[in-house]
Parts: sequence; C-alpha cells; structure tokens
Amino acid sequence: MSLPIITAGQSFSGKVGGFFTATTPALDGSAQVTSWSATGLPQGLSQNPSTGAISGFPTAKGSFTASFTATNSSGTSAPTSIAFSIADGVPIITAGQSASGSPGTAFNTTFSLTDSTNRPVTSWEALSHLIEGDIFILGLPSWATIDPSTGAITGTPQDIGSIILTLRATGPGGTDTKEVTIAIAVSPPIFAGAIRAISIYAGATQAKALYYGSRLLWNAADPSTLLNNILAFYKLNDDGTGGLSLSDSSGNNCTLTNSNSVSLSTGAIQGAALFAGTGHYLSASISFNPAQPYTISMWVNVATLRNYFSLFAGSAAGTLNIHGDSSGGLSWNNGASGDFSQSAFFTANQWIHCVFLRGSANAMSIYKNGTLVKSATGSTNYSPITQVDIGNVRHMGGFEFSGRIDALGVWNRALTTAEIAKLYKSGTGFEF
Repeated sequence: MSLPIITAGQSFSGKVGGFFTATTPALDGSAQVTSWSATGLPQGLSQNPSTGAISGFPTAKGSFTASFTATNSSGTSAPTSIAFSIADGVPIITAGQSASGSPGTAFNTTFSLTDSTNRPVTSWEALSHLIEGDIFILGLPSWATIDPSTGAITGTPQDIGSIILTLRATGPGGTDTKEVTIAIAVSPPIFAGAIRAISIYAGATQAKALYYGSRLLWNAADPSTLLNNILAFYKLNDDGTGGLSLSDSSGNNCTLTNSNSVSLSTGAIQGAALFAGTGHYLSASISFNPAQPYTISMWVNVATLRNYFSLFAGSAAGTLNIHGDSSGGLSWNNGASGDFSQSAFFTANQWIHCVFLRGSANAMSIYKNGTLVKSATGSTNYSPITQVDIGNVRHMGGFEFSGRIDALGVWNRALTTAEIAKLYKSGTGFEF
C-alpha cells in the first residue's frame, strides 16, 4: 500500500456561526487512509480522526492555515497546509433589550449586538411597532430618529407609553431582526416617610391590578408563573470566559456536567450548546416521576439528521427518551411500550422550539413553535428518573446528536398554552 499524499493548495471557506459543511481533504492518488490529524484549525471546527471530515461552527473571522497529516499501514504523510477563510457572520441583535425615558427629557440609546467584532453591522433600520392600546403606526414614533450607520435612536419623547419596536441590522454576513422595547414613563415622586403595611381590596375580592396614575405597576392576571414547580432551566449562554455556561438559572442548583467538551455556539436566543455528534453530551441530577405531569421545553437546531439522535433521555435503561431520525421525524419513547411519534418535525439547520408535555390522565402533547402538533394518550409504565442526559444516551449506543440546543427547561407539572407561547415568544424565545 502506498503512503497517502494530501493534495497541496487546498482551501476551504465558511462564515462565523454558520454550520461548516463536513469536508475531507483531497488526496493525490487512491491510497487508503486509516486515520487523520489536524492542527491549527479555526476555533469552533474539529476533524473526525477516522473519516477526516471537518465540521463545526466557526466562532471568529479571519484567514487561518491548518496542518494536516494522513496515516495508513505504510506510514504518515508529510504535513500539508490547507487555508481556511472565515467570513463575517450574520449580525445578532441581543435579545430581550429595553430602554427607558421620560417625556420632555432627551432620549439617546443604542441597542447592543452580540459579538459585533465577528458579526458586524453596516446599516440599521427601524420597522413597524406598536404603542399601548390598539394603535399601529409605521417606523419610529414622531419624536425619534435612528442613525442608519450606528443604530443610535435619539429624540425627545412627548407622551408616555410602551413601544415595541422591530430593529433590523444588516452586515456583510446577512440580516437580523429583533424586537426591543422603549418605555416612556413619568418618574414617580420620592416618598419621604414610612409605611408599615398596605393591602388593596375591591370589596371581598383582592385587587386585580395596581396603577400609579396611568402606569401599570402590577397585574394579577399576568403573573410570572414559569418558576412554579420548575426543576431546572439552562440558558446555555456564555459563562463569562467564552465557554459554555452549565449553571441552572431556576435556583435549584441542578448544574450540568459537560462530557467530551460540548462547546458554546450561537443560540436561538443568545448562546447555545454545540454537540459534535461524537459522544458529546450534557448530564444533570434531575429527579421526577414521568408517570406524573411534567414538561420539557427546548430550542433545537439539528445539523445532521441521522438514525437516531437523542435530545433528552433518562440516564438509566427503561426511562423516557426523546429522539429524532434521518427523515426529520420525532419520537418520544416512554420507556415501556413504544413511541409517541410525529413525522416531518425537524428540518436541518433550522431552529425549532419543542415542548413535550404530559398532563393528567396520561395525556401526552407535542408543541412545535408554540403550536400543538400532536396529542394522544400514552402508557403509564414509566421508570422514575434521577439523572438525565442531553444530546446522547449513556446506556445505549449510536444515539449521538449533532447540532445545537438552547434554553432547555424541565417542570414538574404541565405548562399552560399561554406559558408555552411565552417561551416561544413569536420565535424570539424567552429565558429567565
């Protein structure tokens, strides 16, 4: 067998945050290769040592040179340099932003970007927005202007109100749109004194809302209920050092364990966990009884549709397993007598909000992007769970997931339709 020779002068290109299509370096001749090695790959990319395929999500732009070798029974090839060109990524306007102001006081704010270095913006635009009530107008309010180069919104507000504004940021890598909020309100006077206690009632019924003038301070009809019976919630954002945060924002301290270097990538909301499909998974100690009501919510972006890939599963045999297949189908295995399935659920490289809900009387429901797509009655033969795996199943083989997961939450109850809509948030997502 002849020694492998890697073709010189090869080059590859990609975009920050975009899935880099798996590619194996070309060879001179037909020599077989048993293993590959690479050094100096752009950050976010990795090579499969068996196939030589290069894949991942680049995290920084620029020109890079990586060195590759190929090995077979005759030996190892000479190192060969391959050039990589990583271009600007699609801009990301940071989700969930708001700014406040007061009537008659100059307003000046610029909403922030996520990774403006590698995802630059060259032009800004303000699209349609809503003001309080049922009035719909186009563009910015009459008192405001936006600098198309910097995105700075300036002016002097005239009236109070809460404006939901859609911003569009365009750069070399593409375009992003996000909703932001501008709240214009009269600052309340400062009270100098003391109040021991206050209770507000309307007859024999507790008050439904509390106002200061026309400003709503509290609304009992729309409480923040998502913390009720929550077991764990993972934002999967930057941990502050450029790595993947494993913390549980629910306050229950169900911290994740990272196996085989699951990394940080771009999420549906902010960051996301990137699984390379080679034994990568996250795990945590989360205890619940799947024979009782529960809810699992997550954003999923599948890079590779294959048979089979697991999203969320009990770490032990005989427990639930939520997984997809090569046709884009979804199966929710109850650990007992078969699957609760939905075909054509996933599309490769597309963010999808998934909610799996078990209610009372064995009712099972699947929501896709805030909409109920499947409901039926499932088996009650579930095994209790104390440990969960995300992106793989430890007690089974061949279920590795390749793609990204964002904003994953688990509740020990069935969420309401309104709560699911809040998590989906018209496609922009909600995390807490």
